[in-house]
Amino acid sequence: MRRNGNKKIIILALFICTLFMGVGYALLSQSLSITDDVSFEGKWNIYIDSIEATTIGGKAISKNVKIGSDKLSAVFTVDLYGLGDYVIYTIKVKNAGNINAKLNSVVPTITNGSPYIIMSNSLEADDRIGEVLEANNEMIFTVKIAVDDSNGELQDVEGSKYKIQLNFLQN
Repeated sequence: MRRNGNKKIIILALFICTLFMGVGYALLSQSLSITDDVSFEGKWNIYIDSIEATTIGGKAISKNVKIGSDKLSAVFTVDLYGLGDYVIYTIKVKNAGNINAKLNSVVPTITNGSPYIIMSNSLEADDRIGEVLEANNEMIFTVKIAVDDSNGELQDVEGSKYKIQLNFLQN
């Protein structure tokens, strides 16, 4: 009878050892897998918010100020009649995105220019190249169209165009 009791104890001990080995193996062989999708949604949204003729000198007239449907261009017409005539436009460029932008360059282009008309912008005059336009902020600058008083009396000029291209990079 003692033999049967020893057998039962040995079988029970083997069963318990097997159970512990199985649990231990299961615990040690578990793999911890952590997954997560990380994404960054960059929104680049820089546009012309407004253009306003803020200062008019002499008999100058500002007409037809329109921001393009793409909000990246604008057109306006200025009538200048003589010495002392000028119009200064205040332009607001808005960064409605979530990425800061840096003004990399300003490229002015004059088409059908005239020695009697001066076209300039404050970005170049104030050397604002490299200025950062932070997300959800605006940049304000001016464009001046004026009669060049140093060239004598104004001659008839039509179709002069001043284009200014602002090139921004992600900061």
